[in-house]
Amino acid sequence: MDGRLLLERLKQVPEYVQLFDAALGSEPSFGGTLKAIAAFQKSLVTGDSPFDLGTLSESARRGQLLFEGKAACVSCHVGDDFSDGLAHNTGVSDNPALFEDPLRHATYRAFIKNMGVPGYMQVRQDVGHFTVTKDYDDMGAFVTPGLRQVADTGPYMHNGVLATLEDVVTFYNARGDGLGLSPSEVGDLISFLESLSGTMPHVDIPTPPPYQVIPNWREAIN
Repeated sequence: MDGRLLLERLKQVPEYVQLFDAALGSEPSFGGTLKAIAAFQKSLVTGDSPFDLGTLSESARRGQLLFEGKAACVSCHVGDDFSDGLAHNTGVSDNPALFEDPLRHATYRAFIKNMGVPGYMQVRQDVGHFTVTKDYDDMGAFVTPGLRQVADTGPYMHNGVLATLEDVVTFYNARGDGLGLSPSEVGDLISFLESLSGTMPHVDIPTPPPYQVIPNWREAIN
């Protein structure tokens, strides 16, 4: 949604006006909206994972050895969050929905236009990190995702084109420079990936207040 329209709609919902005033002492603003979303996201803390607790199953332990050795996942998935923070092109196919779904297509075009991608109306692929750098070496590259809570964050890859962790491991295993894993090793690697997820936080999803147009919205100051 256009940010200006977003703010005007928020200002016409009394509950949001009251909440913004109570929390920030101001009417709804774009910066305040970002602060509110960030504050909520910070509250989403998961419980310790089997990996953190050192309670890996035998299968997960074998998978960890594969992750750090034969499968070489650590070449990109390193550190506390299991990400090197760098962009790579791993050959993931585009999700057809990017261009077949009208809303998704229009959103993508608007995004790359706003980011200054040259020839944004002629682009026929997900340009990836090129959006940021304008370096053609980054065309189709995406920043390595972290693996914390990965068992609960499907579908996978940057565009959701792979549905399950098994699909992801199978994808890398089947590439020309594949991982060389046997079916049992694939299962062990998946067990290790699943061990990186802890208990999900409980969230009581509120019912958003209805969007109410103020009858005299042309005259009212809000």
